[in-house]
Amino acid sequence: MSEDSRSHKRTRNEEPQALEPLVHDAEFWLDDGNVVLVARDTVFRVYRGLLAAQSTVFADMFTSSSSAADEVYEGCPIVRVSDSPEELRHFLRVLFPKSRRLFYNDDKEAKVTFDQVCAVIRLAHKYHVEDIERQALSALKAYYTDDFDQFENMDDDDDDTLPIAFADVSVPHAVAAINIARLTDTPSILPLAFYHCCVLGGKVLDGYAREDGTIDHLEREDVKKCMDGRNALGREALRIILRIFRDETCDQCPTPTKCILALPGMLVDAVNLESSADCNVLNSWTGFMNDIAQLWGLCEVCRHALAARDVKERRVTWRRLPEIFQLEVEGWDDEEHA
Repeated sequence: MSEDSRSHKRTRNEEPQALEPLVHDAEFWLDDGNVVLVARDTVFRVYRGLLAAQSTVFADMFTSSSSAADEVYEGCPIVRVSDSPEELRHFLRVLFPKSRRLFYNDDKEAKVTFDQVCAVIRLAHKYHVEDIERQALSALKAYYTDDFDQFENMDDDDDDTLPIAFADVSVPHAVAAINIARLTDTPSILPLAFYHCCVLGGKVLDGYAREDGTIDHLEREDVKKCMDGRNALGREALRIILRIFRDETCDQCPTPTKCILALPGMLVDAVNLESSADCNVLNSWTGFMNDIAQLWGLCEVCRHALAARDVKERRVTWRRLPEIFQLEVEGWDDEEHA
């Protein structure tokens, strides 16, 4: 090595000559930390040993001879990562919890956000922190469930039983969910996520904007599944209506002559609804039934029978979701749930 080359080589105690302006992370700049993670323009000072103990990837990074061991910042060795500061911060909150881990929280008012869950899954998968990945996936799977009964019991997207808070249900979260399922090989997430993408219509092409500005888009083959699935769901919508409002009274009907005349009228009203062929076929018809049953003179017994048909026929469609989207999902809504 020439003398000029030696004179330009940095030592471990020297600041890098061309290090870009960096900002201390407000949450994870620990004064006694011994390693600095650089994510874009943000630096995180944390504990090397704790990172290495939880992640084999970080352990390899710290010991690899290819790492920039001569690059230091404020006396600590630097490790550069390709993650965004926002996602890395969410991940570190789980690895170094200051009060409580995100996924062991009994406080219903302090749910995790969709971006938090997805960021933790992506980085836990990337850095091989399997227990954290598994816990975060469980939170996502509680919403993108494979159990029709669990789906039915979700009153809305702010249900207290759900660990994730969705700030805006019109946002295409399902796009990100499909990509997470593909990344982690979690097929049970896919059928309901594809269903939600179909309900979004053209908005699915806009993708999902992450907290850090990155846009998640579906792969071409998954976009095709959505397009084909919309057609199939439209056919399911018609099948469900025809099966629910078929001209067949229940065995206990006290006024069969009256009810047998009411059912065709209710069917016509249902078909004439603008939303009758919508893709959101898993939505219940019970509200509509309750509104028009008295108008058409349908007895209470038959109204309850129609409500039971509604559940039965939507369950049939639910069981067909993997087939509709050409997916292989082992154990999808087992028969014992019926």
